[in-house]
Amino acid sequence: MEQNTKLVKVFKLLESNKAKQALTSVKKLNANKSTKTYYSLIAEALCHIELNNISFGNSQLNELIQYANSEATLDFVCQNIYHAFRKINRFELAVEYLLFGLERIRSEKAIKIKWLLANCYLETGENKKAINLYKKLMVYKPYTVRSLKNLIAIGVTLSDFSFVQHHLRLMQGHIEQLNVDDLKLLIDRCELFLDDDIEPLLRVASSRGVNNSFILYMRARSVFKSGDASKTLTILQKIEPQHIDTFHLKLGFLSLKGKSYLALDDIDNAFSCFEQMNNQMASTFPDNWKSRDYLPKLRKLGSIPQRGPSKPFSFKLCFLVGFPRSGTTLLEHVLDSHSQVFALGEKVTIDAVIDKIIKDGYQYPEDLPKLSDDYLDELRQHYVDNISKYLGDSELSDYEVVLDKNPQLLMKLPLILMLFPDARILLAIRHPLDCIISCFQQNFHFRRNLAYFTDWESSFVRYRDVFDNYMIYRQQWQWNEHRVFYEQLTQNFEEQIGQIFEFLGIEMQRDEIMQYSQKSQKKIITTPSINQVKKGIYSNRSFNWEKHVNYIAPYWHEVKHHIEYFGYSTYQIEESIENSM
Repeated sequence: MEQNTKLVKVFKLLESNKAKQALTSVKKLNANKSTKTYYSLIAEALCHIELNNISFGNSQLNELIQYANSEATLDFVCQNIYHAFRKINRFELAVEYLLFGLERIRSEKAIKIKWLLANCYLETGENKKAINLYKKLMVYKPYTVRSLKNLIAIGVTLSDFSFVQHHLRLMQGHIEQLNVDDLKLLIDRCELFLDDDIEPLLRVASSRGVNNSFILYMRARSVFKSGDASKTLTILQKIEPQHIDTFHLKLGFLSLKGKSYLALDDIDNAFSCFEQMNNQMASTFPDNWKSRDYLPKLRKLGSIPQRGPSKPFSFKLCFLVGFPRSGTTLLEHVLDSHSQVFALGEKVTIDAVIDKIIKDGYQYPEDLPKLSDDYLDELRQHYVDNISKYLGDSELSDYEVVLDKNPQLLMKLPLILMLFPDARILLAIRHPLDCIISCFQQNFHFRRNLAYFTDWESSFVRYRDVFDNYMIYRQQWQWNEHRVFYEQLTQNFEEQIGQIFEFLGIEMQRDEIMQYSQKSQKKIITTPSINQVKKGIYSNRSFNWEKHVNYIAPYWHEVKHHIEYFGYSTYQIEESIENSM
């Protein structure tokens, strides 16, 4: 780029996220023929991109990039385009420019473009393409460690134990190249599947000067998974709270301490820890965190006409929904043991459809009744294209059933049923009070859609509102639903699972299903249910509300109707509360 001082300042303003100021400056340059250049036109287009005037900025860039007159110029333009789209989280739009650059750049500059392209594929969930590029980039020393880190991250996303283990072994020879923060992140991820061998990594961390609080915390996590809550507390008590150096660690510390007290039936100390954890979490939410809560808007929407059958797929589509902590993860891993079932896990699927609806200029959910049949077909194809990214080397046609599991999908049933009226709905049910208690006790790691559970009373209200909406949907629409009660599943596992496979229309593979927990040992489960799933069926966890009678007493009436609706007794609750007074 020519050393035009004013233009250099424009690009520095863009680097500093000051796109408005940059646009004002560059417009002045482009208004004057003597200062208007190829680079100033590129800069103006980038300003529009960063200000979300995507249509105009994109059209300008599409034309301008054709006139890059050297590899150095094209490299500069591609890198700046990538960073502009990265700032507005539109990685998919950067891909076409990077591919254009790769076709024309033959020098070593192409390596950086490949790195940016791999990152785009990582962000858009095109994991096969990302893996292919990262593996090629590993041979270049500046990208070896960075590629390995991202490959491990993809392995975690895909729940591929052997893939992560392989790349972790490759990382062993490069541990010294990791900075302290990356080393801590690696250990945090590895702890999910290095149950008995975390100490070598902790020794490396200690030698690198990692905060002792982090090392003690990770050791305590490993001990807790072995079932020794007393020893876990002993280790945690060595940690001085003022020396906990990250917010993430502080939340984990309080969560683990609460779970340890809970395992020892010290309910009051456990509740205190969970309350502190949730107060810390709530302090980080922005004032407008409820702005994307569609539940109130869906309730105001009224009746939505049910559409006719959609074009059939080569597979049966099943949505596994429920309230958080109702057993959906357990069910997912049981069903995923079947050779003809592909379980997506908690991937961005229906939310990707919602994002497309909004980006296409519609209001969600207000405009749902306005969506045309042709546009619904477009959304269906968008959904199928999106879930195909998670298949690895498989194809959708290889499976009889595709299982899309996410408890949050319960709130999005109107959209799901508009798109897929023939879909099967598996509804996981657990005693409402047990669900609420378990949600309050979870460290959900900054998930805004689960922020209601940072407050005890709001947890009850949220359950009430979610299932009030569900009951409205049941009155308006008909759909193919099978309910799975958590308590019945843990008491009579084989019979309940057999009924599910009958509902799905496929034959139960008894031997594989009954050994599902062995398969889950080989997978990395990233939801809060990881430990319970890997232990197998855990029937002793039914009706935990009995230990929390004093805490549920003020608010349980918020969900009394739903307790009765799903067939649970309220008499025992009322009697327990009365006896505790």
